[in-house]
Amino acid sequence: MIIRRDEVACASADALRAWGELRATGVSITLRPRQTLPLVKPADGTLYAVDAGLLLLVAVLAGRNRQGLALLYPGDIVPTAHLPAQFDAELFALRPSKVSKLRWTRPTNHEHVQALVDARCADFAARTALHAAAMGALTGPERLATLLVELGSRIGLATREGVLIEAPLLRTEMAAHLSLNSDTVSRGLSQLRVRGVVETTGRNRIVIRDWAGLCALSPIALAVTGSTASFARIQTGVYGVAR
Repeated sequence: MIIRRDEVACASADALRAWGELRATGVSITLRPRQTLPLVKPADGTLYAVDAGLLLLVAVLAGRNRQGLALLYPGDIVPTAHLPAQFDAELFALRPSKVSKLRWTRPTNHEHVQALVDARCADFAARTALHAAAMGALTGPERLATLLVELGSRIGLATREGVLIEAPLLRTEMAAHLSLNSDTVSRGLSQLRVRGVVETTGRNRIVIRDWAGLCALSPIALAVTGSTASFARIQTGVYGVAR
């Protein structure tokens, strides 16, 4: 599992070793694109740690309808105890991915490991809550802009033309994740192209040409990027795309 830089700075060698030992006791699962992994929700402390790739956490609702809850990136942890008991859940791989299924017993003698896991679980809870709030409060165009801000800040590649996203979601998957229909998503992308905010090159490639303009279209852009620093880094042109 990837441990993020800020977490490495505060973690001791013993904590990192303990985390490695915990991962060694888990089960490593490899997923192909579009493959699903049903999540077992036992009463004990089971965690699913994302080691590589990109996944979508999906709620399986009545009638086998599916609703995306959160995009998951390397370093993320999904605690099964935080998943509602009212519906089943699964991981849907958007890219070739690897996940570790772990048993977590909160070791009292490794407080840094506990702090690391608690921080990642809190981040997971905050992002799922933010997505739910966005689905209830934002308009369709605002939801689309918010998704592009998240993808750009998480997996975007800085180029001379702008922030390049190798879009992992098909239009239908994007629409389902945003609780919209495919036509609405297509119209939204067309409007962003006309305004010069994005450019589509090929079926699944999106270039964000005006990052500041895109963020202005999402009322929760700052919250989605995760920190003021990461938002400002793109705004001030470190990625070479600010206007």
